[in-house]
Amino acid sequence: LLFLFQPAPTEFSSLEIDAFSPSLVPLSSKLSELEKTATLKDTENALSLMVDANEMDEVRKELAKGSRVIGQTSNFFIIVQDLRGSTDASNKFHATEWANKMHSIYSLVQELSDDAGGFVEKTVGDGIVTLIDASTSSKHLIGEMLQAYQTSVASKARESIGIEDTIMVGHYGEVFLGISGHKNRVSWDTLGAEMNNTFAIEKAAKKYEKRTGKKVGFAASDAFISNLTPDQARLLRDTTVFSEAIPHIAGNIHFFDSIPDFRREKKAS
Repeated sequence: LLFLFQPAPTEFSSLEIDAFSPSLVPLSSKLSELEKTATLKDTENALSLMVDANEMDEVRKELAKGSRVIGQTSNFFIIVQDLRGSTDASNKFHATEWANKMHSIYSLVQELSDDAGGFVEKTVGDGIVTLIDASTSSKHLIGEMLQAYQTSVASKARESIGIEDTIMVGHYGEVFLGISGHKNRVSWDTLGAEMNNTFAIEKAAKKYEKRTGKKVGFAASDAFISNLTPDQARLLRDTTVFSEAIPHIAGNIHFFDSIPDFRREKKAS
């Protein structure tokens, strides 16, 4: 976790500020750019872009009290793209050069997710996490976004850092988005069981690969598929290679050789 505290922090308290702002989702793309050591002023500046002056006064009062958790819980499509082997690849580059190369990949992911209303939330190990608000009016574009990830991001990773293989995971559920930490040292994070379950799906996919010798290009939960548009859901169910149940996740998870051609399906319909 990125939460950073004083040696003896005050007791944590929390505030849901969706009463102040209809949605904190757009804040993520701004707050996630802040350094881990972001100051209170940095956070205020980012929040003020989305919250009006009167509401910002209320938020500022809460931030100034000390250690705070400020954010909201919502349903999201959770997409993780794992650049397999990037940890080993990083050993071949100077730290600054590696940071620049990864930045170019993250920027491409953000660009590709924009049309579907997604944003690059964070990176975890080799995984790039993208979140898409469940209420998005661009849900019909998620399939095409996944295709673009599979082709363009994989190509960029191959060109920039020599990575030949990626795996993607799709899940859906409730997560907490927000900021936390001491008033002079705050961070942005995404938390919740469904984030953990997303990585559990990836782990199950890799176990399947080891067990069968077959490559998995994409793995998705029932929750992810059923919350897509009917055409997208049907295409995924029709192209599933193998399904199984794993602990803590409702329904089955489904494995695919690769992302199916959503663009062709769109033209056919």
